[in-house]
Amino acid sequence: MGARPVCWALLASLALHALLLFAWQGRPPQPSVAALTLRLAQPAGGPEPVIAQNAAKAGNQAGNKVENKAAARPRSKPSARFAAPSLLPEAGLAGPATSAVESAGDSGAKSGAAAQPGVGGTSQGGADSVALYRAEYLNNPQPEYPERSRENGEQGTVLLRVSVSAAGRADEVTVAVSSGYPRLDRAAKAAVERWRFAPAKRNGQAVDSVLMVPVRFQSP
Repeated sequence: MGARPVCWALLASLALHALLLFAWQGRPPQPSVAALTLRLAQPAGGPEPVIAQNAAKAGNQAGNKVENKAAARPRSKPSARFAAPSLLPEAGLAGPATSAVESAGDSGAKSGAAAQPGVGGTSQGGADSVALYRAEYLNNPQPEYPERSRENGEQGTVLLRVSVSAAGRADEVTVAVSSGYPRLDRAAKAAVERWRFAPAKRNGQAVDSVLMVPVRFQSP
């Protein structure tokens, strides 16, 4: 009689395990979870990103500003280098040796007045000459080109009437023909007043005379 309860207990245990196994197999399978990383790819031929467009616009605007500033900046004027005033020989030819020469009443003075500046001219008597003023002969200082005149682009030729003494000094310097710019006229006059001259001669003796001296101011 003691064996029956044991058998019933075993049967009940087996039945319970069978039910549990049947219930577990009947459950639907759990889905597996997989990690997926999405990367945004720009389609071919699509519009540019807003950030890129803004950066490009900013670059173009900066370039335009630089170009506009470069265009608006005035071009610097070329510095007017001082060209040493030229002493025009034809004007020197026109400068007669007057005063004491003409007062002598000798026709030889006229031929002396037509001599080249820097080269002693002689009359029929062989001893008359005009005053010499060439810078390379007497090392006269060149007139200074006024700074303001260079900045303003002023240039021109000043014709000066110079009374040369027998000692070779400029007794009086006046403007015979203006350059059109008072600054240039004053600069030329101030320089020639300090010049030394080889005086005109008559019969081998130094005499007073009048000479026309052109001074040209010209920027390159």
